[in-house]
Amino acid sequence: MPLSFLNPVINEETSIQELENLLDTARKNYESLRKTEKEFWTFESIITPLFYHLHELQTTFSAYQNIDGVMSSDTSRKIIQIFQPQLVDFYNIMSFDTLMYEICIFIKDNDTLSSEQRRSVELLLEDFINSGVHLAEEEKSELKKINLQLNKISEKFSNNTLDDKKIFFHHCSDNTDISEIAKTDLDTAKQEAKERNLDGWVFTLSPPSYLAIQKECKNQGIRKLFYEKYHSVATSDTHSNKHLVLETLQLREQRAHILGHNNHAEYVFTQRMANTPSEVITKITELNILSKQKAKKELKELKNHFQLSEIFPWDISYYSEILKKEKFHINAKQIRQHFPLEQVIHGLFTIANKLYDITIEATDEKTYHPDVHIYKVFQEEELIAYYVMDIFSRSEKQSGAWCNDIRKRLKKENGEQEVPVVINVGNFGKGDPTLLTHYEVLVLFHEFGHALHVMLSQNTIENTSGFSTEWDFVELPSQCMENWVWEKESLDLFSQHYETKDPLPPELCENLKKTKSFMSGLRIARQSEMTLLDMMFHTRPAPHSIEELENIIKDNKKNFGIFSQEYGMYCSFSHIFAGGYSAGYYSYFWAEFLEAEVFEEFLQNGIFNTETADKYYQNILSQGAKKPGKQLFHDFMGREMNVSAFLKKYEL
Repeated sequence: MPLSFLNPVINEETSIQELENLLDTARKNYESLRKTEKEFWTFESIITPLFYHLHELQTTFSAYQNIDGVMSSDTSRKIIQIFQPQLVDFYNIMSFDTLMYEICIFIKDNDTLSSEQRRSVELLLEDFINSGVHLAEEEKSELKKINLQLNKISEKFSNNTLDDKKIFFHHCSDNTDISEIAKTDLDTAKQEAKERNLDGWVFTLSPPSYLAIQKECKNQGIRKLFYEKYHSVATSDTHSNKHLVLETLQLREQRAHILGHNNHAEYVFTQRMANTPSEVITKITELNILSKQKAKKELKELKNHFQLSEIFPWDISYYSEILKKEKFHINAKQIRQHFPLEQVIHGLFTIANKLYDITIEATDEKTYHPDVHIYKVFQEEELIAYYVMDIFSRSEKQSGAWCNDIRKRLKKENGEQEVPVVINVGNFGKGDPTLLTHYEVLVLFHEFGHALHVMLSQNTIENTSGFSTEWDFVELPSQCMENWVWEKESLDLFSQHYETKDPLPPELCENLKKTKSFMSGLRIARQSEMTLLDMMFHTRPAPHSIEELENIIKDNKKNFGIFSQEYGMYCSFSHIFAGGYSAGYYSYFWAEFLEAEVFEEFLQNGIFNTETADKYYQNILSQGAKKPGKQLFHDFMGREMNVSAFLKKYEL
């Protein structure tokens, strides 16, 4: 089985031994490279084998991390907790290695390099500088401790969030309050009850279950209960993340100061497309003002239409769904019947074929769960990637949706290319059949856009792949892919009624597209509020107490929020405390500014126009990180970014 590494045997003793053996081999190979005579300091003799020797270790550990994220257990956690500090220590040794830094400078200045090789070395040098290679040994020692502690806290944060979410459930013995909920979600809730030896239905804080309650449960008290529980995950008792957040912010500030920056955001922005934190804060603040103006009109419309004296956060989704149905003649349950999972996947692959001439074929490879499927991806009959889908919710899976390159593209020592292995993870409810909401279709397309960025990247060097682009550029392909869920020409390819096999009727396609900006003020206001909270956390002096920490949140709520209710959602804000988006949550907006302009090109020329698709492929998707994000965007658009297309898209 060529992909057997995706299904590691989870055994504390043997798993740790396997990882430690790989780490020991990587250390020895690294030390051997350091002893290379100066006359042999070339890219092919140093950098190429450096990536090669780290590859198996990184791939194997990524597979264990994947299992811990999607099939979490006490044993998988223990493996990560024991081994990860050893790996971080090794990465610290490499990051602070002045000799390897000097070798890379020598190669940059003296070797004859291809443009991709030069870019690879430049990225390595940036990493060295941002890690602190130039610091005194005492400062390096302090940074090592900080990096190690931050990794431990991040892992603990994720585990607390998952464990706390698993505690809460709501049992409905009859369907009085849940009669309006879609059959797929009711089937999932009934199965959940059965697994708990209960009659009726059980709803949890898993994404499909939570959203079903918020959008379709007519009992306001239950909606409020779920809203408050969801927004207070990991805020109390043994699973509280409050002190972890506090310590994280303090450690990040300490690291930034040691590296010569005023705050963590300045440190992060040394490797971003945006120029400075202040530039981002200004743009997102302006967006917050515009979106709040629209949001207030939207709230007024809801209150007037439903004759409500007051409207609360837990009412928004419920009444919005009803109003959307009346205003656009859109019935969410009716729409859902046209999105059976298998047809959506088939249509998604068809769209990828029409745009980028790739073919995706199912395999019979077995992996860690029966619901997980592996595909081969071909371009001009050449295998270019393996694609893995793990999209159903499970209690032991981290919430949300994401994409990881478990194995990176690698040029082997014999010159052959090892293709990447990319996984899309989701948390959809499983039904018989599984019928997706339009939002879930959008999520599926979004994550597949990330996968395309890796699979179609023509990099031959590991650190120039699609996921190596700047963090505020990396969301461009995923956000851009979302656009194909709104257009009739593409909807016809993946919408098919699960019984009649008819596509979504033209009038429903048209009305569905009209909902694109429906209640967008509320959504963008909320997202900009969370984005600015992230920036406030990482540009202000780090708080010294929980009270100071929560004062930052209150200030943020007062200045940028819509509702006055306090929330503890920062304690489960995994993107910035466990997911790599610290001082970077703005990246979703930044990439959406970019993709709105990119997709305007498709709209003008046709969403399946081959010339436009090839231009996008040649200048962005296939390039990976061979050029800076600004240059990639300029190569496609012929100019720099502006936000006009984004504002037009959401009628702001």
